[in-house]
Amino acid sequence: MVPIVTGSAAAVFFLLGAVIGPSRPHHALADALRTAAWSTVAAAVASALIGLLGLLFSAARQRTAPPGDPQHAQDLAAARTAWRTALLHRGLVPFLLAGLHAADAGRDA
Repeated sequence: MVPIVTGSAAAVFFLLGAVIGPSRPHHALADALRTAAWSTVAAAVASALIGLLGLLFSAARQRTAPPGDPQHAQDLAAARTAWRTALLHRGLVPFLLAGLHAADAGRDA
């Protein structure tokens, strides 16, 4: 969330600096806004990189079994079969039956 907020703040600072920049009496303020914008861009990039590294380290730590483990492959195949069966019986079949009943009701009326 930090990269989004700091990126938005940088955009606002750049916009304000561009709007205020042409006016002579507020030239120093426009320069300060542009400097603040570049600082918030740096903070956004740094926080995005830190978040990405945290995500990668967390994913690397959560590996449970090596890919060549036969028990892991069997468990994975069983989980996929169970998921596909549940998807068929709880998702697709009721949807198709509801469409069939709606078509029959429309034809009878």
